[in-house]
Amino acid sequence: MTTPTGVHLVRSVPLSDSSEVSRTAGSIHGDRLLRVPDGETGVQSNWIGRQFAVFYDNPIFETVEGTQDAYRPFPSCVRKSAALTEDSFSTLGYADAAVASYRVFAQLKESGDLPSRVWFQVSLPTPLAPVSSFVALTDWAVVETVYESVMISELAEIIQAIPRNEPAILRDVAVEFSILEGIMTSYLEDAEAGVIERLLWLGAHVPEDVSLVNHLSYGDAGHQCDQIPRCAQHDIVLMLTKVNRGRTYTGANGL
Repeated sequence: MTTPTGVHLVRSVPLSDSSEVSRTAGSIHGDRLLRVPDGETGVQSNWIGRQFAVFYDNPIFETVEGTQDAYRPFPSCVRKSAALTEDSFSTLGYADAAVASYRVFAQLKESGDLPSRVWFQVSLPTPLAPVSSFVALTDWAVVETVYESVMISELAEIIQAIPRNEPAILRDVAVEFSILEGIMTSYLEDAEAGVIERLLWLGAHVPEDVSLVNHLSYGDAGHQCDQIPRCAQHDIVLMLTKVNRGRTYTGANGL
């Protein structure tokens, strides 16, 4: 039998709050625990669901009817004629949530409820995920550009607030597989090149001494996953090799 050497918790944990998540993970896994997420509890639950209000409660967007399915369960938002800037988004909520959860993590680490070597894991979606889920295709390009800049700013805030030897950034790579498999329509002319370029560009904003983890999530929203045969044929290993070739961003991201 293979002996486990470490435990990695991906993102969401169905418990009440970050304190319960950390205490439970520490008590069960002990020194095998490599990283601990805050569990995305409360308002953070349901992955990018917290971003619903970022778009639908934002006066610079208006709601229009769009294609709705398991991957896009809501009507679409489009920007109004007003210019979209970083100031159009007051906050995405990721930095505030991470800093608050880190305080709990630090206390539990100090009390011995968590092993001393464990990293605090901050899980972030790729900007393409909320944009493709909540924004009409006609506005993806311009909204993604601005949203991405705001996400990078919040990432910098997170890294600045947490001691450098403790944060681990986990990127949820999910909707990208829907695009690669042709399940979701996108504005990317070359889907694979566009996905890889975005992951490299985002990775370049994580300092070398901060742990970076890619969560390749081939999901089945609404238990609909009729593209599994194609997924099995897709050369995911090749894509991951390209993403892992380095964090150096070497070209325009095409946004």
